[in-house]
Amino acid sequence: MGLFDLPENVSFLKSIPSEIEVSEEVDHILEFFLDYLEKIYGFEGVGIQIVDYTKKIIKFYKMFIPIYPKEKVEEVEKIEIPLDIKGGICPFVAQNNFIVYFEDLSNLNIDLTYISSYDLTSLKVLKHFSHLIIPVDFEKKVVVIIHISSFTKKVLLKKDDIDKIRKISVNIGRVLYKTLKFKEIYQENEKLMIDILNSKKARDTFLAGINHEFKTPLNAIIGFSEYLMKVKEIDREKLANIANIINKNGNMLLSIIKEIIEVYKIDSGKVSIERIRFNLKDLVDEVISSLYPLYSKKKQKVVKKIKKDIYIESDRQKISHLLFNIVSNAIKYTPDKGRIEIGIIEEKESVKIYVKDNGMGISEDEIDNLFLPFKRGKNSYNTEEGSGLGLFVCSQIVKVLKGKIDVQSKIGEGSNFIIELPYSI
Repeated sequence: MGLFDLPENVSFLKSIPSEIEVSEEVDHILEFFLDYLEKIYGFEGVGIQIVDYTKKIIKFYKMFIPIYPKEKVEEVEKIEIPLDIKGGICPFVAQNNFIVYFEDLSNLNIDLTYISSYDLTSLKVLKHFSHLIIPVDFEKKVVVIIHISSFTKKVLLKKDDIDKIRKISVNIGRVLYKTLKFKEIYQENEKLMIDILNSKKARDTFLAGINHEFKTPLNAIIGFSEYLMKVKEIDREKLANIANIINKNGNMLLSIIKEIIEVYKIDSGKVSIERIRFNLKDLVDEVISSLYPLYSKKKQKVVKKIKKDIYIESDRQKISHLLFNIVSNAIKYTPDKGRIEIGIIEEKESVKIYVKDNGMGISEDEIDNLFLPFKRGKNSYNTEEGSGLGLFVCSQIVKVLKGKIDVQSKIGEGSNFIIELPYSI
């Protein structure tokens, strides 16, 4: 019996999309962005570059310059700039996370031998006047570069103007980056997902769950994309809010995809175990520290009941994933100013890590389904949406690590999750 071969009567969904196309959505967002920039400042074109650290190049993903013919724009879009080239403006921006603003490129008063051939080609083809280059960082690396240009006139910007444009650009750049990363992850793992869905019952349950779990974030993304296509008047604050919502839902989709892939790697026996000796006390400290922004926001008290170093030989990363998931759930379902206790109990042949909270609790009938895929307690729908896979992934990882996971809970009194692991696997 496979992980998703469950005794549930669910309707069969015949297929999943073979690809995700985001090009049209990017066009709409760039058009919307340029409309704002043109009305307020007089800019005439925008472009998006992707910084590819694997291939060590910077390449245009999309340019939107209505005043130029398509073939001229495509000539510049094809340019791929080596990330380590000397004299390149874009590599400088990427490496230093630095905004560059040229007020008048038509009267460039510098030695052109110090500018890369790629920059010279762009200047020659498009004949810029004013040009603003804004880096967009994600996880401490510049991943997107946004180019904002005028071609028939100078655009004079003050520092406050650049700051305003930067804030909007960062929002839009991160949304675009997340959208493209989602497409990349989906396509990389599409074959793996489809290959494993050979069992009809497994496919039924899996696809029904996907249909339900994707519905909320997809509806948000589609709805706000439609808003971006139709809106005429520009409201900068509203744009920032929209970008934030799209980004949040994009993150949710990415989280679901990653957890699905993790489940199927385990199910197919493709998961690898990295055995190392490490200190559980240190790992718990790391998890608590990483979740500080979540529990501090809710003014919760997190108490650690571990008095000494406890060493085990197991997969550190997978146990970190387990604890992160369990503790973040405790934070989510515990009210403001609540209490969460994390401790370790040493036994003869195993250690037990427990995460105890005084949150809303779980009813007895719901505990039986708690570790099934796409199953959440009734109370969970009153809180932030999750993937519905977190605890299921945890239960499967525990099995791989030759351990057990259990939960004790009462409605209104809280829950206690207990992970039992051998000292060595």
